[in-house]
Amino acid sequence: MVLPFPRPSADTAQLAVPSAFGSHMVLQRGRATRLWGTAAAGTGPVTVEYRGREVASAALDPSTGRWEAWLPAMNASAEPASVEIRSADGAAVTLTDVVVGDVYACIGASQMEWNLGDTPDNRTAEHDASGSGGSLRLVVADKNFFGRVNPHELQDNFSTRWPWQRADADLHSTMGSSAICFWFGLEQLRRRPEVPVGLVEAFWGATSARQWAPSEAFAKCGMPEKTNGDHGKWWEPRDTSVLWNTMVHPFTALPVRALLVELLVLDGDCLLPAMVRSWRERWAGPGDASGPPLLAMQAACGPSNATARRDATSAFLRAPQTAVVVVADLCDPEAEHHVHSRRKKDEALRLALLAEGLVHGNRSVPRSGPRPVAACCAAEGCARLRVSFDQELAVRPEAAAADCGFALRSGNRSHPGASRSPASPRATAAPWSSRRPPAGPAGARRARAALGRRAASLTARRPTRGCRWRTAWGSRWVSSSSLSGAPAVEPTARRAREPAEAKIGL
Repeated sequence: MVLPFPRPSADTAQLAVPSAFGSHMVLQRGRATRLWGTAAAGTGPVTVEYRGREVASAALDPSTGRWEAWLPAMNASAEPASVEIRSADGAAVTLTDVVVGDVYACIGASQMEWNLGDTPDNRTAEHDASGSGGSLRLVVADKNFFGRVNPHELQDNFSTRWPWQRADADLHSTMGSSAICFWFGLEQLRRRPEVPVGLVEAFWGATSARQWAPSEAFAKCGMPEKTNGDHGKWWEPRDTSVLWNTMVHPFTALPVRALLVELLVLDGDCLLPAMVRSWRERWAGPGDASGPPLLAMQAACGPSNATARRDATSAFLRAPQTAVVVVADLCDPEAEHHVHSRRKKDEALRLALLAEGLVHGNRSVPRSGPRPVAACCAAEGCARLRVSFDQELAVRPEAAAADCGFALRSGNRSHPGASRSPASPRATAAPWSSRRPPAGPAGARRARAALGRRAASLTARRPTRGCRWRTAWGSRWVSSSSLSGAPAVEPTARRAREPAEAKIGL
């Protein structure tokens, strides 16, 4: 374990670099890297050599002994290289087996923390890790920082559960890393075998956006911060910003290609987009002025979480350069602990597909799944609805039998209680609201009456546009529980070029 980087003085500092840098690491291709560390007073300047050639020189800060140098942007290379750092007194630190490729940071709670060894594909993972040829590498932040540093202050370094290492070098450590992060990285390597992949992992189960958001995000939203040192049932920290300060901020020294995050549930709809903007600003640097894109996967299974997922998704997507993949259909309601899906490989592959559009600029791949844009009565009394989407729909055959429904919202008023028609399964989504009308004829009459009244009102005020509402959907944006929300299209899928219809449960 690498202990946290102390805040040095010029008298006590020794030549060292923080845990974000190390042997076997991956440098982000196409981006200059800010390399920094400490050295004893009077031992400057510090020089940096790459492949035996001096590429940077840095003076020491006389008060802290800190130095900072920039490694130039480089093309992808799987050929191992050395980075040698020397001070004027002859002290040296050498980082060996360094490659250049794409670096991804994986951050989240228990869905991201779920380890590779506890998935149905663990045997396949061992085989694939062994065959990665050293092109897949990872570093994992440790939780053991309480009592070592002040978690309410921004930290420059972090404890590591596992320092930078090749995935094929220590299978025990690899199998204890994030399953989603591993499978995502392996898919990137499969698509671009000439580009090494580095995975930077930080996770803590049972946490929310409040622990991962920087202090400035709370200030922007006018939200109070909490600093009384409380812990939850699983010993997770409850104070605000502590995981950003201790586990994420130190990683911002590393340029990354993209951030992979679990869509953390929160109270209110301001904090999540503010957190995303703050993260991107902190990671911004030469060659990437706006910061990396963020790919999120919806968190938690179970119908009780549908509203929270929908709220978190809407809030997250308000921030620029973001995309969300839906994974609710991968949940197993019969499992003993069905809050977590064990199908992490499938979740990771959906994230990887989403990355093709948002991260790698493949215009043939949409950046999100179909999203409803309007709903209108398609029959007298609103017995049938016509729902329009922003792109074509694709539904796998097994999705037609899915038992799900959708809800409509206009302004602050919701109209829950709709369900799909077996003949037209494409226009439904998971339940949006828990305020459903009672089952049977009474509930159906109530839903039909509410929709009919709203239709008449809107038609009277805006006759040229007809009956139209904004739609608010649950965890599965459309009827297919297996239409991931990512741009997956099966070869056997049916397509709907015209707006699909859904029948209100009568």
